[in-house]
Amino acid sequence: MVKQLMYLAGLAVALVLVSCETTTSPTDPVKTAPGAPTELMATSIDSGTIRIRWVAADTGATATGFIVVVEEDGSNNPQELPVGSASSTINVSNLTTGTVYNFTVYAVNDTARSGQSPTIKWAPASRYTANIRLYETESDMGSGLMMPNTAGLTIGQGGMWDLCLDTRGEVYDIGSPRNSSYTDEQMPPEFPNGDVARETLIGKVWENVTSLDDIYESADLTQETLLEKLLTFNDADASGSAFAFVVKTSSGNFAKVMVTAAGGKLLQGTAPDRYIDLVVSYQSGVDVPYAVVSKENTGKYSKKIGGVIDSNVKKSF
Repeated sequence: MVKQLMYLAGLAVALVLVSCETTTSPTDPVKTAPGAPTELMATSIDSGTIRIRWVAADTGATATGFIVVVEEDGSNNPQELPVGSASSTINVSNLTTGTVYNFTVYAVNDTARSGQSPTIKWAPASRYTANIRLYETESDMGSGLMMPNTAGLTIGQGGMWDLCLDTRGEVYDIGSPRNSSYTDEQMPPEFPNGDVARETLIGKVWENVTSLDDIYESADLTQETLLEKLLTFNDADASGSAFAFVVKTSSGNFAKVMVTAAGGKLLQGTAPDRYIDLVVSYQSGVDVPYAVVSKENTGKYSKKIGGVIDSNVKKSF
């Protein structure tokens, strides 16, 4: 009986020793991964820079950082970019204008990596910020804009307009030239041989924006209806907050256009040369609508600032 007890006691000690080695060995740590990031979004900062944003998971172990994987669409050369745990955004620079890139994000801690986030495809876009100005109808300055040329065009060049500003009757419209009667082809006898206005499509609209950097996407911009239409802003006095909208030109180039505000007004200056100032993010690649979302992306599709205008032919706000 004594021998048997000693054997059992020895066995118990052996079991304890084995258990301790299993849990403390530096070569075989317990691996608990963070949850995968969600709601991957992007915005184009300039012609070579894309900003990526995501939401950290509230499941799994605490993340100590993130890994953003970047790869040119169709290639097989992924690059990993580390991001500190305090951030949920990264600017990815030195990209090629008009080229689409794939982005995926992983959360990491000291011992493990999460599963991957949804994958988003995005392309950088050129940013135009200075002296992009459209003048009111009564001005001799340009009331139309050809993108990416930032010089205002007069009514005599109406066949070159991608955007039209029409302030006749103290109603302020911006949008598709063919939806305005203020084009050279529709104003005989002044322009009896006027050029045919271009077809410009208007898409999603955001209110109360302060910068195009505020607008993130995770969906193809063509997923929402694109129509020829005019946006009417503040018929009475042109006061209000900045807004932005999606444009697709007749050549197939996508852009985001922001109408800025200063001193609480959208329309600046003194009649008959009042004007609006614009900021334009222009995609030089044809039929590249900023983003093409993968089917498995189930995150929220847009960061919507304020409300979103629906796709009526003509809409006021």
